[in-house]
Amino acid sequence: MLRARKILGYVADRIEPAQDPATAMPPEEYLELYCNNQLIPAKMTLATIRTHIWRGGGDVLLHYKSNGKRRILHSAETFESAAPEDADASQPAASNSPPMAL
Repeated sequence: MLRARKILGYVADRIEPAQDPATAMPPEEYLELYCNNQLIPAKMTLATIRTHIWRGGGDVLLHYKSNGKRRILHSAETFESAAPEDADASQPAASNSPPMAL
């Protein structure tokens, strides 16, 4: 069964460089997974998420974000600080949680 913990591990591998396994923090300790604006527990399976939280047909849409226990190098704050200062202020800021369809 595919659990939320495994999904968070996949996300962590994609957004961060490889870390030393001896000092690495598990992804479920610094990342949060959301579906329909509801926090998903790390032990919940994808089937349970689809049945009890998503409740719709089609692909399940999941969002992730940092809970603040660890700085993520590829976050929106990093990109916003690197943006040019003469950028148009009327454009909305980019989200650090791109949707994932499973």
